Amino acid sequence: MKTYLHATFLALGLAAAVPFVQAQTPSPSDDSVKVETGASEVNDDFKKLGAQTEGTGKIGHHAEIEIPEGYVFFPSKGAQELMKRSGNLVNGTEDGLIISDGKGWSVLFEFKNDGYVKDDDKDELNADKMLKAIHENEPAMNERLKEAGLPAQHTVGFAVPPKYNEKTNNLEWATRFTTEGSPGEYVNYNTRLLGRKGVMEATLMVDPDKLEASLPDYQKLLTGYRFVQGETYAEYRQGDKLASYTIGGLVVGGGAFAAAKMGLFAKFFAVLAKGGKAVFAGIAVVVAVIGKFVGKLFGRRDQSQFNQ
Repeated sequence: MKTYLHATFLALGLAAAVPFVQAQTPSPSDDSVKVETGASEVNDDFKKLGAQTEGTGKIGHHAEIEIPEGYVFFPSKGAQELMKRSGNLVNGTEDGLIISDGKGWSVLFEFKNDGYVKDDDKDELNADKMLKAIHENEPAMNERLKEAGLPAQHTVGFAVPPKYNEKTNNLEWATRFTTEGSPGEYVNYNTRLLGRKGVMEATLMVDPDKLEASLPDYQKLLTGYRFVQGETYAEYRQGDKLASYTIGGLVVGGGAFAAAKMGLFAKFFAVLAKGGKAVFAGIAVVVAVIGKFVGKLFGRRDQSQFNQ
């Protein structure tokens, strides 16, 4: 018996109880049973994790985001569980996760209650010095990953150098990184949304070759993000807590370097790369289950894009 279907759903952060599939060409009737069973279990699992496909998603106690058509949002509990399943360190700051429908990327929201971050050094961002600081902090970060039984990570460089938007009070940059034991590179596109009491970290998890195409939809998604009343950057008052770092410190971790985020699809592709033909034999069933699930979740009529 092969466990690739089970492993694939774990990699996607979905239900873990999907039936195993023999590495042979299944009959249409077998496919139908597996698809219905898998879709039902994934659907139930997502509901338990607080899946929301419309309205406003509550990102902890500090912010909220409008959920556009074609996205599914998970509050803190669901976000932490799905990130844990996909091989990430979870520390309790994960306040929300939003996944795109069929586009292969997701966004994690984490709030750091470090205080008001001054932007005095916004014109002094030095990408080379910041990359050097990231590399210097990697051994400590990888030790934490090792203790958690996770593979080490290595930052390759910036896919997009740090830049600050004074109108939105957002700091943005993208890092390229690798993980031991997995082929290829990954990308995290980082947006730091400054607030009165701290920083909301929005991390776009996407494959490097899809970054450029994903950015317009990602930026559009963030237009629906907002801090709740009393928490915006403009509402700072004298006497509020100040962060121990400034804008530049955010790129290198704000005092504590954080591990990069593995997207919900990262392990999926790692499994495919290692498993060869035995793994690819089950892809048709996996895709069919995902298509069935997404169709139910979003109520769309045409799911042909998932079956091509």
